[in-house]
Amino acid sequence: MNDKLNYDPTPEQQLVWVQEALIQDGFEKMSISSSSNSYYKEMRENVAIVVNLDDGKHDISFLAFGKRVDEDRDNMLGRVGTLIAEAMTGAQPTRKDSDEVIDDVVPPVENAESNIQKPAKNTNSDVESVKNADSVVSNVPTVHEPAQALTPSPNEHGLMDLIARYVGNDVLQVFGETGSGKSKFGLEAAREAIAAGKKVYYLDTERNLTVDDINSLKGCQYKYTPVLDEIDKIVQNLPAVDVVILDSIGFPVLTTYARLSVKQKGDALLKLIAIFGDLKTWAYKHNGIAIVTNQPESDFNKPPGHVARPFGDKSQFAAKEIWKTKIESRSQNQTNISLTAFRSRSVGFGTKIASMNISDAGVVIS
Repeated sequence: MNDKLNYDPTPEQQLVWVQEALIQDGFEKMSISSSSNSYYKEMRENVAIVVNLDDGKHDISFLAFGKRVDEDRDNMLGRVGTLIAEAMTGAQPTRKDSDEVIDDVVPPVENAESNIQKPAKNTNSDVESVKNADSVVSNVPTVHEPAQALTPSPNEHGLMDLIARYVGNDVLQVFGETGSGKSKFGLEAAREAIAAGKKVYYLDTERNLTVDDINSLKGCQYKYTPVLDEIDKIVQNLPAVDVVILDSIGFPVLTTYARLSVKQKGDALLKLIAIFGDLKTWAYKHNGIAIVTNQPESDFNKPPGHVARPFGDKSQFAAKEIWKTKIESRSQNQTNISLTAFRSRSVGFGTKIASMNISDAGVVIS
């Protein structure tokens, strides 16, 4: 890029400059779809900055989970906004600002919903000065400030009420090790929704449910298939119900992953991401709740102290809430499990959401 231009660049040229500047600064393109034009930069402690360039927008937002902070104290988003604004003028991006974005990372922002459609107050004085100057910049980036988080009230009326208060009409992902109660959680959510007169679609990919479990879901549309392609087609054509439960999303990919070529593995992960995207769209169109269970990523080749995420690369960003199941104690008669916030818009990382007790008498979630 040039330091000074003697012509007005086209929007297409500006887009190329912005893309080059982001990549130079360490951003990577998000593999949501071939037509997507969003970039992300993963910081540390599970916080990322996302830049959406679709449809001429230049929107910047946090996509994060961990300990919540109420403000962007080190103006990380503003610095990225300045980087983009400078790139659109054709000027070489300033490396100092981008380096500081890495070195001065603040604790992750909990309420980090990438609300790209909502404009927010610009917090960067440098970007404001570019907007007001005689320059070729016609579309100054919109910097989204982290919104104030709201803490849902305690679970007073039942599991589905608890989920609805956290998730609304969106996607909840529940992940954890094998045997940590994920399927029991989904089963109890389905039973409670049916008892409340809700319409439920239960997509089982693992055969974790017993015959008695399936019989207890009277009034529910139940479907079993372990085939990823079939799951993909079903999710694209889900009926207009109130609750969809997919148990689980990771298993169908993991069972065939070792046999796939490198390209096929990439395609499988993209399909997994697309499934999450379809569930999010379904929840929006039908005012419903989608509950998806998943396995954690492999700990192979991970550094000591690495916090395992849900399996599926960037698919985790599609879920509004991610909760983690963990076995707290186990005996011959019962298993006690905790559900904690792994990535939440409402509470901090590790906050206890609920307790689950599994025994011969049944499942109790409180």
